Amino acid sequence: MTSDAFVDWYRTRTSGQDFARLAGAFGRAGIHLVQPGLDTAVLLDAEGEHVRLPAERVAELVGLSLGDLTVKWWFTPDDDLVCGIAYSGYGWEKHTYFLDALTAREADTVTEVLLGEARARPEETTALVVDRTGRTAEFDWDTVVGGTTTAVPLLPETLLLAGPTADALTGLPAAAVRGAFAPGLTSVSGR
Repeated sequence: MTSDAFVDWYRTRTSGQDFARLAGAFGRAGIHLVQPGLDTAVLLDAEGEHVRLPAERVAELVGLSLGDLTVKWWFTPDDDLVCGIAYSGYGWEKHTYFLDALTAREADTVTEVLLGEARARPEETTALVVDRTGRTAEFDWDTVVGGTTTAVPLLPETLLLAGPTADALTGLPAAAVRGAFAPGLTSVSGR
């Protein structure tokens, strides 16, 4: 993976129950909230140090939306996926999954789980940006999702947008194609 590979999932506020459902979906794919061999989940503090908490407490903190969080998900006791959760004033939150330390297979698994979650509950998804190349890492996707810009000159590997946001897009590459992904979600690709 490139050092700028990522998935951004813009979604409605995540309740504790929503987070537990996501943990279940990741768990079925072999990605766990609790570090294997230990009895705790891990948040990262501002200095990047591990803060060990019960999984239920992490779900509760995510659901409270009190401030940005960084959560670690685990493939193995030593192989992890870092996810930053940022809250916006637009009524959505952004989960950024940093794929750079993952193998291609692990990145595929993360992407498949998140696409499955967006397809299963499209009403909770505002946008999903999958960029395993990192070529759009510098692009400000927040402005597209927040509606302050509609120009998207470069497309990531996968771009899903809620209907009204997708309908407002301008400045797309000439080869861009729009299609239905799930009710209320449009896929925009650069075929």
